Amino acid sequence: MKRLWPTGDRGSPLARRLLAIVAVLSIAVTGVATAVAFVFVQKSAADTQIRHLVEYVGERVKTEDRLFSDLERVHAAAGQALTRRLERGDSAADVRREFDSLYPDFGDGTRRTAPALFDGVRHERSFVYGIGGFLSRAPQLDDGDKALFVSALDVVANTGEAEVNHYDNFYFFTPQTRMVMFGPLRVDKLLYYRRDAPPTLDITHEEMTQLVLPHNNPSRAMRCTKLRRLISDPSSRALTAACMTPFYFHNQFMGAWGSSLSLNAYLLRAVAESLPGGRNLIVSDDGELIASQGLARDGVVDLAGLRAAKARNPIGDVVRQIHAAGDDVGVLRDFRGDRIVAYGRLTGPNWWFLMTFPS
Repeated sequence: MKRLWPTGDRGSPLARRLLAIVAVLSIAVTGVATAVAFVFVQKSAADTQIRHLVEYVGERVKTEDRLFSDLERVHAAAGQALTRRLERGDSAADVRREFDSLYPDFGDGTRRTAPALFDGVRHERSFVYGIGGFLSRAPQLDDGDKALFVSALDVVANTGEAEVNHYDNFYFFTPQTRMVMFGPLRVDKLLYYRRDAPPTLDITHEEMTQLVLPHNNPSRAMRCTKLRRLISDPSSRALTAACMTPFYFHNQFMGAWGSSLSLNAYLLRAVAESLPGGRNLIVSDDGELIASQGLARDGVVDLAGLRAAKARNPIGDVVRQIHAAGDDVGVLRDFRGDRIVAYGRLTGPNWWFLMTFPS
């Protein structure tokens, strides 16, 4: 019997084309499904990693911020101690006598601490050491100023000694360029303040002073500088950071407590302890580099080294991205798209702790 239509058997060109089309469609569907599954799995894995990274940087920031929260408590305790001493109300004659003993006339219009106060001397049944002080415009010091610095020296010596294992210096200063510091471990032995500083030394416009003035810091909170030159280093080669807290007595601004941060002891440790493949940085809220690996030597940073590190780490745009995100902790891709940046705010100094990874 003859067939009334084509059989389309498997050997015909049409059948082969149909099978090829079916095979291609099958492969395409399988490929699309595989690609979709891959993208989904990849995104899920990436989301999980990002979530874990946010949790990690959040916990890490809490750890690193402890240095500053502890320092806030140290400054607060020093403020309470100084208030108690000022409220004691010693007689003016006793204050003048003690002031002259602690801060003898240097002969150039300044008062500076007696040398024995750094080397070590028994004073008022206490042993005092590691102290250096500089008081400008000495003829203008009234009895209130003298009482303030007699009591401040006592508090600085006691507080500084108690906290020397955490902060290798502690000081009290006023905008009038008057300062008393505890720093027994300082290699310069505080000789700049005790002997070498010119009588014209003026810290009025220094960042450390501006940060504590009432109109700049109405909340009276601790504030920290960016990397800045050391006042005691006229060459301006060495840079370090410092944290200050204003001191008020009966609601009147009197001066501030301060501690310069040892970059070796804290900041470099913080940036050195990074996750595999990552790099840690600490930056200020306006995008200035504070710390990165290899930035400091002997606890300080030189200006040339800072400029080179800033060139290697263009962080200004990253900080602007962080501000735009509006979160204290998070993860973002940097503006160039080649790095992932996990970030967290160090609330004490208002800095940012950054962890960067190849994207």
